[in-house]
Amino acid sequence: MRVLTCLVLVLLTTLAADAQGRSRDTITLYFAFNQHQLRQEQTARLDTFLRRVDPTTDTLFVSGYTDTIGTLEYNRSLSMRRAQQAATHIGPHPPTILLANGESNQIAGGDSANRRVVVIRSYPTITSPSTPTTTTPTTTIPTTPPPTTSPTPDTTTTAGKPDSVVTLKDINFLEDQAILTASARMYLPHYITLLRQYMSSYIEVDGFCNSTQPITDPNDPLFKLSVKRARLIYDVLVDEGFDPSHLSYKGMGNMRSKFAHPVTAEEMHANMRVEVLIFHKPPTINN
Repeated sequence: MRVLTCLVLVLLTTLAADAQGRSRDTITLYFAFNQHQLRQEQTARLDTFLRRVDPTTDTLFVSGYTDTIGTLEYNRSLSMRRAQQAATHIGPHPPTILLANGESNQIAGGDSANRRVVVIRSYPTITSPSTPTTTTPTTTIPTTPPPTTSPTPDTTTTAGKPDSVVTLKDINFLEDQAILTASARMYLPHYITLLRQYMSSYIEVDGFCNSTQPITDPNDPLFKLSVKRARLIYDVLVDEGFDPSHLSYKGMGNMRSKFAHPVTAEEMHANMRVEVLIFHKPPTINN
């Protein structure tokens, strides 16, 4: 009876995950106790998922997890082996980013539901300045708002158009805070990898907030929030080895809102974003 109950829980969790995955391009794979090999039924589900993936543009985040049986060190190692097993089945295309989460982020459903690998499909939006961008609504990454001390936030206006704009479309924040959501912390390593190709360029990080009213006063609390969000990503890039002399950050309030009159949570999150401007030459600044 206990085995049957566990199987039912896993099935229900699988169905729930797949229902969410149809909109988020996410699949959850489950493993036997203390095992990292993919079972046949999980391999078949992964193959079905991969048919929706574009190997030329997409990147897959592959995150391994375990139950709480065993030591933290062992569980972290086991979660990586599970992620590697899924990545091996996926192959070299599309590229994969592996994350070993051990027994963190326990979910409802018991031990069977937590012996899992979560695969998330994502790809960045990179546009030229003349092309409008669109946005659709989880390494050590800061989870608390950064200090507002040095360096001084840049709130001046950049003259000239950037050579490229990278919209970090999966990097969202908790409402009214400069704290990344759990899913954003999962996506961020991918964007760091993407931005490394621009390390010799000049990078400006622009932070935005959500509001139905114009927010352009630098003293407005929401405008200050947009500065803090930009600063958070700035600090991550510095910690990842980017040259601070090639980096700047700026609060934008709710200028260039994706949705001027947001109604749904997805539209609000789309406004609470960060954009990265790439300049091949040092940008000129208007005070």
